[in-house]
Parts: sequence; structure tokens; C-alpha cells
Amino acid sequence: MKVHPILEEKLRIFLNECKKQGIEVGITSTFRSLKEQQALYLQGRVSLEEVNKVRKSAGLRPITQVENRIVTYLKESPHNYGLAFDFVPLRDGKPVWNDNALWERCAKIIRKLNLDWGGDWKDFVDKPHVQVKNWQSYKTVAKIYFEEMEKSQKL
Repeated sequence: MKVHPILEEKLRIFLNECKKQGIEVGITSTFRSLKEQQALYLQGRVSLEEVNKVRKSAGLRPITQVENRIVTYLKESPHNYGLAFDFVPLRDGKPVWNDNALWERCAKIIRKLNLDWGGDWKDFVDKPHVQVKNWQSYKTVAKIYFEEMEKSQKL
């Protein structure tokens, strides 16, 4: 899982605490490139053909017309800096999207870790989303971290 060290330990604790409490979770998204973010932002705003063209250039699979709906309101996301992750509770290995009590059990763990949970948002509730509080203040250092990681992998 590609996340910034600021989030890495908290993510590990989240996963361990969920396991201790008998909650199975799957991580669905961590780091996301700016190209990937652009593709997600375009969904529901432009034609399916244009969305899939951008998705292809970002290395994402094509989507269907039904999937071409707004999934983010951000052109820049904490995911772009490794400062966020998305997850879903699982039951028997399958995603559980509509069990509010289960989401709330996960949320209690997230809040104890002093992270922002998208399920607490009023304007755009995003239960799968978790991010570092005040993530904007970490953008520069996180960007440098991932640029240096990329450079060292090319050596």
C-alpha cells in the first residue's frame, strides 16, 4: 500500500484494530496520481468517450455509461499525496456497503487515530474515505517524498 509515512502507521493500526474487533476490511485505494484524479473528476461531467480516453492515459480500466457519474468534487485530493486511503468493510470477503452499524464501528477506530472520516462530512458523505487531518499542510513534503521514492526506484 502506497501511503506517506505520516499515514502509514495509522493505517497499520486501523487494520490491526479492525482485526482485533472482528471486522474484516479491504483497502480499495491509497496513492492516486494526478492523472488518475483528473480521470475520476471528469466522470459524470463529460462524455463517456472522453472519460475513457483520460482513464486509459492514466492506466485505468474503461467504465460503462452507468459508471460515468460524479465520484469526486476535487481536482486535487489527499490521495495524490499518499495522505488518504479508501476502505470497505467485508463480510465473507464481500463488500458491505449498507450496514451503518459496521461503518460506525470502523469510524470509532478512525476517530481515535485522529484521522478525518468521510462519513462525518455533511456536504458529500464519503464513508470509504479516510484522510490525514489538515492534509493540505503536508502537501509539499509529501510530494517531495514520492518524487524522491520514484527517483530512487529508477536507479
